[in-house]
Amino acid sequence: MSFAKSATAFQNNTNIHNFRPLYNYFVQGEPNFHWRNNVSQRLNELCALDTNWDGYGAQPVNYTNARFVEYMLVAIYNTEFPTPFIAPGVDGDLQVEWHIDGWEIELHCVSPRKVNTTFYNPNSKEGIEIELDSNFNIVVKWMTLILNAICDNDISITA
Repeated sequence: MSFAKSATAFQNNTNIHNFRPLYNYFVQGEPNFHWRNNVSQRLNELCALDTNWDGYGAQPVNYTNARFVEYMLVAIYNTEFPTPFIAPGVDGDLQVEWHIDGWEIELHCVSPRKVNTTFYNPNSKEGIEIELDSNFNIVVKWMTLILNAICDNDISITA
């Protein structure tokens, strides 16, 4: 599809999901974390999903959501953490997860600035659930808590 056709389609409010990535949308100009290429590739794959990708009417991953996830990860990421698992949701949303030796951090990105977070500590019977918008300091604290616990127990968390 030519640029002119694409521009016209956007002006006519055509569904953006009819267009497939022809190149890597995700800019590599930010810090080069070890997970960056894998995450960018995964987000591109998820943005390229067709409508009904699950056979039950699921929507493709929203590009704006995917870009927000990448920026969020750059903002919170600790270089000692492994690459997160990223899964598509049925409404164009994304789930970003780490599961490490019983510890869990889950970030359900419903839309930019609406992230439902869950933290599980294997030493506690209850998880913590919080809705976040743009301040992810609590996630950074959870990552630090996990790293400290892992270091105290001399457990490797490399992917």
